[in-house]
Amino acid sequence: MKKQMIVIAMMSLIVTLAGCGAVNDKDKVNNGSTTEKSTVSETSSAEETSSQAENTTESSEINSDTDSKSDKKDDKTENKKVSAVDVSEIVGEWAEYGGAATRFLTINSDAGFEVKSDTGSLIASGTISVNTENGTKKYSFNDSEKGLWYVPFVYAPVAGTDFLQTEENSVYETIRFARNIGDPENVEIDHADFSAILGTWFEEDMAIGRTITVNDDGTYIVTFQGGSSVSGNVTVNAYDDNYYDFCDDGGLWYSFCVIGEGEDQQLYSPSNALEGAVSFGRSPSTASSSGAIDKIAGEWLPNDPTMDFTLVVNNDSTYTFKYNDGRTSSGNIRIEIRDGVEKYNFLDDNGGLWYVPFELRTAGQQVVLITEDNPVYEPVSFSR
Repeated sequence: MKKQMIVIAMMSLIVTLAGCGAVNDKDKVNNGSTTEKSTVSETSSAEETSSQAENTTESSEINSDTDSKSDKKDDKTENKKVSAVDVSEIVGEWAEYGGAATRFLTINSDAGFEVKSDTGSLIASGTISVNTENGTKKYSFNDSEKGLWYVPFVYAPVAGTDFLQTEENSVYETIRFARNIGDPENVEIDHADFSAILGTWFEEDMAIGRTITVNDDGTYIVTFQGGSSVSGNVTVNAYDDNYYDFCDDGGLWYSFCVIGEGEDQQLYSPSNALEGAVSFGRSPSTASSSGAIDKIAGEWLPNDPTMDFTLVVNNDSTYTFKYNDGRTSSGNIRIEIRDGVEKYNFLDDNGGLWYVPFELRTAGQQVVLITEDNPVYEPVSFSR
């Protein structure tokens, strides 16, 4: 019995020990499984993190590339908006061609320019803009204070000489510059002879009272009664060398010719868009247009019987032709003083001159209104 008890106890111990072994193996399996799962999870998490990092990097690179392309596009757009003005063909020094060499033009590669007189005084400065029309570049010289200087210029090389000149227009005579290569003789500048008009000239109409001083360098100064003055340059007229063109910054002021001799010389201009005919003498004039219209106010009859009208002069400087058939026509009278004589210009409604200027003369006991002496028309006269 005792022996059986021992056997049972031993078998129970063996069973117990066997059970403990089974439990430990199971735990080993579970532990291994947990470790494997943990490793897989960690690997998956690392790969996911890596993938996210790569995606983030790739996204960043794509965004960076997109931004770069966008920046480049903006740069191109910006460059297109502020593209530089191409003035390469006209960059350099230029001297005025024709007449006295009194203006010099400097053009810089940045499209800036300066115009100076031969004394170094600044005439205009600013920037150049370019416009292409029908394949021709037109260069506009824009003064920083006064706006467009003259009209656009065009580059016009002729027979190996570079010229820069104003485009064809109805406002200005052609202004032309030749490329200055150091010596003014190299640009064949015509140094005109101004000896015939040098000195000071006095306006014949003292009611206006201007004076003109012409210098031997081809410059002139106009001084007004109040003391103010304007200046400019003189050149010989391109179409008639008997005329001298007086030009200021606004273009042609007057074209004058010299008439008379000695102290009776006149610097005379037959017409101007703003003021009409004017004249300046060598000595101050005592004549004035003030009150001149009152001298001829009233009715005048033609001395030529074939003229079928009566001339009526009004105190407001207008006149009327009254024809025998009842028709009428009217215009304005402009007065100028030349050689101390009042000249009456009868202008039609379009501003055109009828015949030539008239003046008052005494013929015996009679005062007549008669055309001044001229080689074109026979005298036309009126009596009261």
